[in-house]
Amino acid sequence: MPSNLRPARRPSEDTMMSNQAGTPPPLDVKKLETEPEQELELEMPGTPPINDQSRRAWGEAETVLNPKLDAARRLLEQEKTHTEASRATRNRAAAVAQRSIRSFLARRNMDRRLSAVGRPVDLQIKQVQGLEMLCDFRNVVSIYCNVRVLKKPFGPFMFHFSTEKSINVNLPTWEDKFFVPMLSSKCDIVTTLIGVTNTGRLRFLGQAIAAMEPGWEHNRTFSAPLAKWKFPVEESMTPASASPSRKNVVTRWGVLTDTSFHLFDNTTAKRLFSLDLGKLQIIKSSAQPKSDPSRLFPVKLYAKGTVYVLYTSSYAQQQSWEYKINLHRRQLLVP
Repeated sequence: MPSNLRPARRPSEDTMMSNQAGTPPPLDVKKLETEPEQELELEMPGTPPINDQSRRAWGEAETVLNPKLDAARRLLEQEKTHTEASRATRNRAAAVAQRSIRSFLARRNMDRRLSAVGRPVDLQIKQVQGLEMLCDFRNVVSIYCNVRVLKKPFGPFMFHFSTEKSINVNLPTWEDKFFVPMLSSKCDIVTTLIGVTNTGRLRFLGQAIAAMEPGWEHNRTFSAPLAKWKFPVEESMTPASASPSRKNVVTRWGVLTDTSFHLFDNTTAKRLFSLDLGKLQIIKSSAQPKSDPSRLFPVKLYAKGTVYVLYTSSYAQQQSWEYKINLHRRQLLVP
């Protein structure tokens, strides 16, 4: 092989020779190019977000314009273009509109206040519809209504009257009117439908409550659905589904207070139940005083849809209990 020829070098040998001492390294063109810095708004975890309010608190300039301020500026610019005559016309129209709105609101509030002012009226119960679908009144020979004007929400009863008895039990109607000296939107009309059976007993058929709302003075007729018993009346009557069959007799101890009737166990003195005298009815008994010592005399109370039958050992005790209970409950019903 001639001496002037050398074999080709490998790339690794060229790199080693270029890195020898005294030889500067080659420049990388890619590294010499400067990359633009990106501005990132970072938030540390647990810190509140940066919003317009926080920027204003830290003294930074507002970046978002207020749309309300922009609208106000536009209105000011438009105002400068209007003439004095057009502005005066617009102001008069705005004053008329404001006066109309104020008068409307004042009339509406006045109507609401006037509805709460008591005024005299003539009250009449016209008729009851659909009674045959609500209860069984095959032994009822006549029907009448007990009407009370109740002060909202739970009393007292202000006025009270009863209609005549109607013998048309399928569609009872009445013609009698009653004068109510004061009726307002703060009152309710409680109408209790009472049936008279062929034996002379009074039977509860339903109760309707007509609420007097604001604006009631503009309506001449009202209607209310016939529902269950809610407010007591002075008449002593049986419920529509009474079941006064005699149960097993157990000795109990009764205590009568001014507002309640309590029944206690005779051996343990544990209170069994309490009845509010203002919310119960007394079912009159047809028992007669007899000398039979084995006979018991019932005291029947109707409350919360249940008939409570309590037996006494003598006719005098029965009459005494009925009189005392009825006396206390009448005192609670009187306004």
